[in-house]
Amino acid sequence: MTTWWNKWQDTWRNFDVFNRIIVVNAFVFMVVSIFSISGLNAQFNLQNWLALPVNFSDLLYQPWSVFTYGFVHFDLWHFFFNMLVFYYLVQFYQNLVNPKLTLNVFFMGILAGAASFLFINYLLLQLSFPLQSGALIGASAGVRALLIFLAVYVANYRVRLFMFTVEMKYIGLAAVFFDFLGLIGPNSGGNLAHLGGDLLGVVYAYQLKQGLDIGKGFERLMSTLVGWFKFGQNKGFKKVYRQRASNTMAGHSKEDFQSFNQQKQIDLILDKISKSGYESLSQQEKDFLFRSGK
Repeated sequence: MTTWWNKWQDTWRNFDVFNRIIVVNAFVFMVVSIFSISGLNAQFNLQNWLALPVNFSDLLYQPWSVFTYGFVHFDLWHFFFNMLVFYYLVQFYQNLVNPKLTLNVFFMGILAGAASFLFINYLLLQLSFPLQSGALIGASAGVRALLIFLAVYVANYRVRLFMFTVEMKYIGLAAVFFDFLGLIGPNSGGNLAHLGGDLLGVVYAYQLKQGLDIGKGFERLMSTLVGWFKFGQNKGFKKVYRQRASNTMAGHSKEDFQSFNQQKQIDLILDKISKSGYESLSQQEKDFLFRSGK
C-alpha cells in the first residue's frame, strides 16, 4: 500500500496543473459511475449532489455546485470528448499565455456557464417555458471559453482540421452557431451553459487585447485552487527576505518596466501570428514566446 501510494505521489508531482485537472475529472467520473452501477445512488445520489440544479431555490442547498458541476460527466464519451479537447487546447495555450491566465479562462468559463444556465432558465420560467433538460453537468462551458478565447485572440491563426487548414475565427463561429442551434434540442440547458462560456471567452480575449486582464482579481481564488492541486509536494525551507529601500521611478519599479516591455514584445509577436500564422515566426520569436508563456 505504501509503495503504491509513493508511486502515485511521484506520478502526481510530475503532472502539471492541467493534467491534474484531467485526473480529477477522471476520478470523479469513476466514483460517480461506481455509485451508479452498484446501486448506491438509492442511498445517496452523488451526481445530483455535484450537479448544478435548474432552480435558484435548489441552488441554496448546494451552492458548491456552481463549480463542481464542471467535474461531472454524463457518460464515457461525454468525459472523453471534453477532456480530449481540453488537453489539445491547453497545448496550444502554452505557446501564447501563462498557465494562470489559461486557468482563469477555463474556470471563469465554468462559472459563466453556470450563470447563463441559471439566469436564462429563470427568465424562461417567468414566461412558462422551462428548459427541456435537467441539472447541468460537464466541463463544456470551460472548454468553450478556452476555444472562443483563441478564436478572438488569434483569430487568423491557421490550424489543421482533418484534411483542411482553417483559421481559428471560423472554428469559433462554427462552435457558437451549433450552440445556438442546440437551444432547440433536448440538451438546451447544456447549450445555454456553452453560450455563457462563449461570451466569457469573447470578453476576456477582447479585453486582454486592449491591455486589461479581467481575470486578475480571480487569480487569488485560483492560487488557492492550484495550491490544492499541488498536494504532496515538498515545499522545503521557507525563505525569509529583508525589506530593501524603495527603488522606483515615477511610482514604478524596474520589474514593472521590464514586464511592460515584455508584454509589448508579446503583443507584436501575436499580431504577426494573427496576420501570417505561427509558422511565420523566427526561431528566436518562438523561443521568446515559449519562455514568456511559462
